[in-house]
Amino acid sequence: MKKKKTTLGIVSSVLFFIPAVSQAAILKTIIPASCQIGPCHIGDVPTVLSNLVWDLGFLSIPIAVVAYSYGGILLILSPADPGKMKEGVTVIKNASWGVVLVFTAYIIIQLIISTLGLSGGDFVATL
Repeated sequence: MKKKKTTLGIVSSVLFFIPAVSQAAILKTIIPASCQIGPCHIGDVPTVLSNLVWDLGFLSIPIAVVAYSYGGILLILSPADPGKMKEGVTVIKNASWGVVLVFTAYIIIQLIISTLGLSGGDFVATL
């Protein structure tokens, strides 16, 4: 029975993340356009870092939704078991910290890029 649950969880996770991965490919590519046309230069590093963190932030949203759902299910289905309730709260807390960490990393990278006057700092310029 446990093997069936694990297989079902893996299959549903893969089906859940396929649209997110294809959507991330549409939003931004990690490699800048200047590198796709010709050779990359050191000035393209900030753009690559910015795009990489942006894509990781975009992909962290479905992961956080799954974690929030799992934590909520644990809280709802086990009111009599304090161990499971504590696990549910821990899962929700860790998912929240993960989202905060990913988006803080993006903001820090954008601040460094814009402070150094490099190209690729698109978030801070529009803030």
